[in-house]
Amino acid sequence: MKKIVDIPHLSVSYNSRLALQVRGLAIFNHEILAVIGPANSGKSSLIRSINRMIDLNPRAHVEGEILFDGANIYHPSFDVHELRTRIGMIFPVPMALPMSIFENLAYGPRLHGLVSIRKLTAAVEDCLKAVGLWDEVKQRLDTSALRLSGGQQQRLCLARALMVAPEILLFDEPCSGLDPISTAKVEATMRALAKKYTIVLVTNNIKQAARVSDRVAFFYNGELVETGRTKDVFRKSKDRRTADYISGKFG
Repeated sequence: MKKIVDIPHLSVSYNSRLALQVRGLAIFNHEILAVIGPANSGKSSLIRSINRMIDLNPRAHVEGEILFDGANIYHPSFDVHELRTRIGMIFPVPMALPMSIFENLAYGPRLHGLVSIRKLTAAVEDCLKAVGLWDEVKQRLDTSALRLSGGQQQRLCLARALMVAPEILLFDEPCSGLDPISTAKVEATMRALAKKYTIVLVTNNIKQAARVSDRVAFFYNGELVETGRTKDVFRKSKDRRTADYISGKFG
């Protein structure tokens, strides 16, 4: 498999307190990598570093390298705006904009100069179909997105991320506030999207990681402990801490 992201070394500190340290983590094209571990293990810091959302936190200090298609995203010459277009992020709480369903999706492409209604309409339909939402909303694209259910809003936010044609999708606990039916729909969407996109999923739901991911990366106290194919790590972890976490002995 092609390596799309390589993290040879990375450390993240908040107010000089070390929160994350990574040595040798790779993310491969068209895989779902589940990032698991107890609270405060550095999972969210990791994905926020991958698309440099962490830059928005004034307390954060990052050292090291993250190579995206071979280029160091922390090099001063790297275009951060382009990076966040190529690497989209889905947050735990759906962040639908206070406008219509159609305008929610058209917002990003319009910022990039796409003004053709015909092209926007086609893209909106394609992206809503990709997340399994088209049949549920096609008759009310002009209604407020805030009237959608929580699960529908989460899939809407995912469709909005797809509108700018990213290569990687970062999910930060996307199902934490959803009911089981909505969670199943989001998980099914992730599996379908992995055929075209690379996905990194931060989750505290061990069963979700087992259901959805191809590989897992286990973090503990800010340290990358173990990575491997999901079925291998879940059947026979190399590190006792991984096995204890997966079995529910702590969390």
